[in-house]
Amino acid sequence: MRIVLLGAPFSGKDIQLEFIAARYGMVKNLDWRFDSV
Repeated sequence: MRIVLLGAPFSGKDIQLEFIAARYGMVKNLDWRFDSV
């Protein structure tokens, strides 16, 4: 499974940073989805 943010794949570290930012409301309108690989 990988996470695709804004239609582009990110590295695991970037995924964590983006996800944490989204959780704390630092990133608005974050379009993310889980894609099975």
